Amino acid sequence: MKEMRSGKNACFTLLAAAAFLFLYAACSNTFNALPDGAMIEGETLIIELEENPTTGFSWIFEYDPTVLELIDDEYQPDRAETDISGSGGIHHYEFKGLSEGETTLTFKYLKSWEGEESAEDTKTFEVDVNQAGKIESVE
Repeated sequence: MKEMRSGKNACFTLLAAAAFLFLYAACSNTFNALPDGAMIEGETLIIELEENPTTGFSWIFEYDPTVLELIDDEYQPDRAETDISGSGGIHHYEFKGLSEGETTLTFKYLKSWEGEESAEDTKTFEVDVNQAGKIESVE
């Protein structure tokens, strides 16, 4: 009788582990579906990009203002144990959907006085907004 209980416990444990792994994989794929630096929280799209303005470089961006609205634009320097001149940080952008449509949200990391030819990096996000103004997807 003891061996039968042991077998049932082992079977239950294996099934529980398999269910956990299945759910974990499903959740991680959903999270990883967004491009690096992009998150959807509630009704807003958040883009966070590394930036070091002391080098002269900063992010400029373009998008269709009839589809998206910028609601937050904030640079947060890295927290260092000592004040280190020239350290970088994270630039936080937050957008909300305005109207149904698609827009390409393009960020370029460049020196503004040197123009687009100085761009060191470009990030592009394809954003879909539904009829209710909710951000549906980001690729």
